[in-house]
Amino acid sequence: MKILLLSQHVRASAQATPLAAACLAAALPPDISSTTCLIDVYLDQSEQQLLDAVVPHRPDIVAVSLYAWNRKPLLSLTRRLRDLSPDLILIAGGPEASADCQAVQTEGRLDAVICGEGEGPFAALINALLNSLPTDHLPGVYTGSNARPDTVCCDNLSDLRSPYLSGTLQPHAGSGLLWEVARGCPFRCAFCYDAKGQQGVRPLPEARLIAELKLFAARNVEQIWVLDSTFNAPPERGRRLLKILLKHAPNIHYHLEAKADFLDRATVELLSRLSCSVQIGLQSTDPHILKPLNRNCDPQQIIKNLDMLSQAGITFGLDLIFGLPGDNHRGFKNSLNTALKTAPNQIDTFPLAILPGTQLAQQRDKLGLKALEQPPYDILSAPGYPPEQLKQSRCLSAATDLFYNRGRAVGFLLPICQALNCEPTTLLERFWAWLLNTEHLEETVLLNVEGWHPEQIAPLQKAFLADELKTAGKLHLQPLVTDLLNYHYHYAETLLGGELPTPKQVSITHKDWHRRWKRADRLRLVDFHYDLDELLENGGLPLDVIARTLQPEASTALFLRRGSDILCESLQKPFIKLLRKSDGTRPASAILVDCDRKDALEMLEFAVQEGLLQPI
Repeated sequence: MKILLLSQHVRASAQATPLAAACLAAALPPDISSTTCLIDVYLDQSEQQLLDAVVPHRPDIVAVSLYAWNRKPLLSLTRRLRDLSPDLILIAGGPEASADCQAVQTEGRLDAVICGEGEGPFAALINALLNSLPTDHLPGVYTGSNARPDTVCCDNLSDLRSPYLSGTLQPHAGSGLLWEVARGCPFRCAFCYDAKGQQGVRPLPEARLIAELKLFAARNVEQIWVLDSTFNAPPERGRRLLKILLKHAPNIHYHLEAKADFLDRATVELLSRLSCSVQIGLQSTDPHILKPLNRNCDPQQIIKNLDMLSQAGITFGLDLIFGLPGDNHRGFKNSLNTALKTAPNQIDTFPLAILPGTQLAQQRDKLGLKALEQPPYDILSAPGYPPEQLKQSRCLSAATDLFYNRGRAVGFLLPICQALNCEPTTLLERFWAWLLNTEHLEETVLLNVEGWHPEQIAPLQKAFLADELKTAGKLHLQPLVTDLLNYHYHYAETLLGGELPTPKQVSITHKDWHRRWKRADRLRLVDFHYDLDELLENGGLPLDVIARTLQPEASTALFLRRGSDILCESLQKPFIKLLRKSDGTRPASAILVDCDRKDALEMLEFAVQEGLLQPI
């Protein structure tokens, strides 16, 4: 019997790890697990492409992992598979299946739905199918002919085989992966399904985690997304995990999720020694909004803890939700202003989703919440938060993503707001209005933020801020603001782009002097109005003060990346000339004709050794 486990990811990326499917495969007996096929597909693929990924394998069983964002396409796929192969056994699991098993089973014309953590129920179901045993009374399995089962959680995580140590998933050099360190959640947030009806955290065995880390380090894995909804709850558990990471795989970059309330100096100190980024779900900064949702919030303590992260140089992002019960657009703006003033590296804002199985889904009528009945379950209206306000919040959310996240504005938003004497959300709302009224862009185009790229946004930011400075009577700041935008844009693009090779020792000969050279593609040369070194030295001062302190002095800087290190350095004019004119059409001798021969050869040799120039 051939089993196919299908995982549909949002997009092809380092995070597209079929971890859930691999956990199910690893839970099967070795003789079955070894022949189980894991297939990856993506949201941008058509249904025919999904069929083409499945049908040629001629499986007997197909199982899919359902989430809010892939429920519709995958259940449409299972219906097509049912029409094509009536005897095919179709199974679904995942959060969406667990929370809404009866509707999922009907909608997808499925043979079985797994409710809860799938390893045990899935293995039991496969055993029953292989041995022609009844399936109606298996724990955690819904077949349509039995009552809705209780959600199953694994009693002893030590019993589970690791999908990595078993070889079900093979880490590769330079890759990223998802890594599970615990299950469950200590909180019961009314809008969230992470706890799955259970309270408490169940860490995976430390010996398994250490063995997996050693494997990841040996395979030269580049980055890891740690699956633990609040790694620092309680703080001592988080500190223990960080010490393990630092001891056994310190050279990997980690993505962690934390609760701001539980951050302390000891945790921050450990984080500062690790290559990592930390995502923090604030959802709101108003304790009166959060308390009915079973969340606590001390805004001043949170700001203090986030400042500790900033001072330690730790990359962190924040999450906010608009449309929460009791909130309104003004409240969302207040939360967003508070969050932006902590200067996070990323801020993600989402509409409230009334997810099946959550407390809010159970209380939606009582609370007067109206939301989409199908994924993504977005809020449509709430008492005090009518549709027109939700539209305002949605537009502000998109403006934040465009200007702040995709526009690489973490380093310049607050100084510009200070210079213009306005709140961050005021500037973002003006940006949105400017895009609509001055640039005449369609609102639907702007709301599709996934379709926008930094290189498209940067010129819009420059033009918008030039208008803002002119209106404020501060046009003298425009060269300085342009330099700030250019620096942060090119720094971020260099960080996220390809790296230059490691320098190598070479000697330049007479032949090389007359050879044509081409500047490395991953090298950036950026012009500035001010001396970049002086600008960065004064970066913490208000823009008006910097403009009075520094005199404009044109400069050109080089940006490149080697590993995790970014080199940003102002260059002398002859070296700029060599790099800029090395386009593969002329030899170095023609470019540096006005330079001293000895100095010119030294420049050429340095550029070649550093990988800045490549021979044609």
